[in-house]
Amino acid sequence: MNFNFGTIDAIDSYIDHPNMVYYRSMYRNSKKWDGKEDISGKKIIVYGCQGHGDQIMFLRFIRFLKAMDCQVVVHTPKALHRIVETLGVAVIDRDLTPLPDHDYHILSFSLPFLLKVPIPLEPFIIVPEKTELLPGTNIGIAWEGSHLHEYNENRNCPLKHFKTLQREGLNLWCLQKNICDQKLVAGAEDMVLNGTEIEDFYDVAKMMNSLDAVVSVDTAVLHLAGAMGIKGYGLLSHKTTDPRWNLGPWYTTIKLLKGSWEESFKKINL
Repeated sequence: MNFNFGTIDAIDSYIDHPNMVYYRSMYRNSKKWDGKEDISGKKIIVYGCQGHGDQIMFLRFIRFLKAMDCQVVVHTPKALHRIVETLGVAVIDRDLTPLPDHDYHILSFSLPFLLKVPIPLEPFIIVPEKTELLPGTNIGIAWEGSHLHEYNENRNCPLKHFKTLQREGLNLWCLQKNICDQKLVAGAEDMVLNGTEIEDFYDVAKMMNSLDAVVSVDTAVLHLAGAMGIKGYGLLSHKTTDPRWNLGPWYTTIKLLKGSWEESFKKINL
């Protein structure tokens, strides 16, 4: 699949978005890589934007940078550190100041334009560990995204819809670290939902290695499942959908379901 989401100028202009004020200040005296300069032997810092899912989505391009014989450092929130380290690159925390010495910086969204490579669809995150779960069929679910996301209310799905997945021999597992909106739990108080301790996305990945499938709204959980090659169903709200999903398949193991929640859950085959 080729990347066709606007232009490099449009992507670069995102640095002017209000959400990017932190990165604007951090990299104001740093040189941006233009994709043309030889970076062999150089240190380049890659930083993401928006949410955890967006950052996971573009980690697929890190291996192409590594192949250019440069030192890659990923600037990302702590919740993703252990996931990024599986790619064999260095990590610095989003809140670290000052930045370490480096030669270039680049926004991860710019990489498909600058590298000029087709978007790789094969799994690109490999976590060797597993979490021991219950006997039977184990399904991981996420019904709620980050409360910081501007469209979070539209993409969240009431937990009661996941009750339709319950059956004998099937165990549901919570893949969320937190439950922020208690209103979403209404009508599902009697639901049997299992969980394990989650500190970061590496813990989520260990659980996924033991799951039979994942059912999630459009959150980082969905992107992580796709990045690992885990079977999953992506529940896309009929009220608002990230336009990037319309570009084509980003993951070979994720089936996207659009429409009302009732319609989408009828299409899930576990």
